Amino acid sequence: MTAADLAAEAAHHWSGSIVRLIKNRENVVFEMRLPHGRAALRLHREGYQNTAAIESELWWCTALASSGVAVPAALPTHNGAVLARLSTGRAASAIAWVQGEALGHSGDASDENLISRLCSDAKHLLVVVDLRLWPHRLVRIVRQLDRRPPVG
Repeated sequence: MTAADLAAEAAHHWSGSIVRLIKNRENVVFEMRLPHGRAALRLHREGYQNTAAIESELWWCTALASSGVAVPAALPTHNGAVLARLSTGRAASAIAWVQGEALGHSGDASDENLISRLCSDAKHLLVVVDLRLWPHRLVRIVRQLDRRPPVG
């Protein structure tokens, strides 16, 4: 099955239709048209993050969005789940569309440095957030992307 086939299958979980491929990196991301607007449909790379880690990321983004931070919130499927399991076993999620400018093209050193710094800052934010507000089920498999010393 191609990524486009999987995206079409996944879109049905949100009553959506695929508009275009956006990026094919660790996740394959499509623009999706919904009855009430636009969304980004993500086909999560198999074996990269487990279900609990993906659900935690979606919960975290939704919590930040509901607090006024300009990040995309998870959109629930018809059955209220934040993840859809496709016929191949692959996980798919949909997040609200946030209008913005693309940072550039892969391979542009200045953009790659900016993206690396943004990822590092986001990881740092996770460390300094008051963890007492987080549910006990929050999980994230941290890849070796950050070389900063631990906070504390």
